[in-house]
Amino acid sequence: MHNSLLGSLWHKWDLHVHTPASIVNYYGGDRDEVWDNFFSDIESLPKEFKVIGINDYIFVDGYRRVIDAHEKGRMKNIELFLPVIALRIDKFGQSGGKLSCVNYHVIFSNEVKVDDIQEQFLNRLSTKHKLSPDSSECEVIAKEIV
Repeated sequence: MHNSLLGSLWHKWDLHVHTPASIVNYYGGDRDEVWDNFFSDIESLPKEFKVIGINDYIFVDGYRRVIDAHEKGRMKNIELFLPVIALRIDKFGQSGGKLSCVNYHVIFSNEVKVDDIQEQFLNRLSTKHKLSPDSSECEVIAKEIV
């Protein structure tokens, strides 16, 4: 069948994958053997997975390491890795009088240089901290992105 007659094609994407370099991870540290296991886990994903978003909150170190390994031949089953930045705030997130965190995820094109994400986006963020009425409800205290 000619490609123009196929219609929509659906692939599985996971745009919220943390690496061993993430602040919160369950891999057991940021060591070479842990990274090797992480890469092997990605390589063993079902073939339906085509795109992975690397989301290590406000850091791109894990994304850099994934891209480096991919360029050296690891995780060839994945067609595309995208850098994802997560910003957590408690503004606009209130239900029943309780604050709740709202996460904003910024998904960058893989064509954007990692250094540009770091220098032009991350390094320009600033925060203003306030005490939260219920800090157990949201560990990250209220932040305003300026």
